[in-house]
Amino acid sequence: MSTSTDKSRSAGGKGVGGEEPIQYLSARDAAEILGVNRATVINWARQGKFGGYQYGTRGIYRFDRHEIERFIEQSRLPGPVSESDEDARPA
Repeated sequence: MSTSTDKSRSAGGKGVGGEEPIQYLSARDAAEILGVNRATVINWARQGKFGGYQYGTRGIYRFDRHEIERFIEQSRLPGPVSESDEDARPA
């Protein structure tokens, strides 16, 4: 992956309540994690699927790694039903 930076939520290195520092990802890094195109990541952020920060007029975006990971978890579809699962279901 290319560059990403760690920023603390507070001066002490840990965030409020002992949270881990925020790790910001570039649009390219977020796209690699999500398995989509960089433009898709930016479009999803604009649609509110997860947060993103745009800096300056050049359109430099940064994304919180934890938000991307939460988006992945919330977007997962349940896996296929196995035969043993079907047998356990009431008729």
